[in-house]
Amino acid sequence: MASRLKKNYQWFLAVVALLFAVTLGVNLYILFSTRNFVFSQIADLPQREFALVLGTEPLRPDGSINLHFINRTDLAAKMYSSGTVPTLLIRGTKNNRGFNEPLEMEKRILAENIPEAAIELDFGGTRTWESARRAKEKYHLRQVIVVTDSFHAPHAIFLCRHFSIDAIAVCPARDPLSLWSVR
Repeated sequence: MASRLKKNYQWFLAVVALLFAVTLGVNLYILFSTRNFVFSQIADLPQREFALVLGTEPLRPDGSINLHFINRTDLAAKMYSSGTVPTLLIRGTKNNRGFNEPLEMEKRILAENIPEAAIELDFGGTRTWESARRAKEKYHLRQVIVVTDSFHAPHAIFLCRHFSIDAIAVCPARDPLSLWSVR
């Protein structure tokens, strides 16, 4: 009986190790296959017709300001002002802990004197996968600059490219440190 328990335990450990190795391998593949498509300076970006601004809530659960929200909206406004993109497609969900992400992001971007006609809101962005799919299927985008954070950019680029969108990403230079960042 002890021998059988030991063998089952060894199989369990082997399966866990295999799952860990596969997960690590996939993540490393995504990171390394997209690293040349992530930018931190607007001046380094080619012009594109759309910026896909990925949604996030304005406040963190503890009530403090969400720096990701500030960084993404500031960067989107600067991209428009610089002439890099004529249209900002703001994606997000209508109810993220009580916040309507696209509307909150639009308010902040409009406060930077960006015309309302330059902003398109899409409320179907509950996940990055859905944002990439809708960008292709609903908006028929072929090229896009994704506005997000450095820890999220590889994932977003990879998913956009899965849907045949030529995607690059721009991330704020003052990106908050993240436990998930790998450079």
